[in-house]
Amino acid sequence: MPSVLIVDDEPNIRRMVGALLSAEGYEVRDAADGGTGLALAEANEPDIALVDLMMPGDLDGLALLEKLRERRPDVPVVMMSGRAALTDAVRATKLGAFTFLEKPLTPEGVLLALASAFELRQARRTAAALREDLGISGEMVGDSPVMKDVRALIGRVGPSDARVLITGESGTGKEVFARYIHDQSQRAKGDFVAINCAAIPDNLLEATLFGHEKG
Repeated sequence: MPSVLIVDDEPNIRRMVGALLSAEGYEVRDAADGGTGLALAEANEPDIALVDLMMPGDLDGLALLEKLRERRPDVPVVMMSGRAALTDAVRATKLGAFTFLEKPLTPEGVLLALASAFELRQARRTAAALREDLGISGEMVGDSPVMKDVRALIGRVGPSDARVLITGESGTGKEVFARYIHDQSQRAKGDFVAINCAAIPDNLLEATLFGHEKG
């Protein structure tokens, strides 16, 4: 049974979302502030964290997200807010948020987001178990003709200014290949920032693409 940690300072949100998820078979715990939420996550790691962006105290949503990514990196974090600005959504994705839900929440939106987040959680567990069985880290391995071709391609593309599109299912290692390309590029001394575009709401993503915020 998947476990979800809800962190939101609004009692109604915790109550209604908690009831919805419990009815769907999730194990639910909740916290009214970031500090309590972090303590719960450290004491008993959840499968998914559902975190409000705007919360009082030292640990608001973004600060809690950052702490969770440091201490519980395998837990997908779904952010939610009714007052998200473009900069908030972009920063949340840079910090590793899985997706971003806009309030008022809908049951369909919440359930779809958590189902997708749990799939990612399961994929990470499977990948970690496979790496442990094989005794490898998150690196490109293998000497098959395909892997040799991939390495050769990275060697050609990395030093160039070409734009690269890497496609594939979740958990197939797209970020690993992207990091290798970055390491081969002229920007290798700079930071590599992985951004999950699916985490940005459609209206904010459109604003990002077209350089303005919609009214």
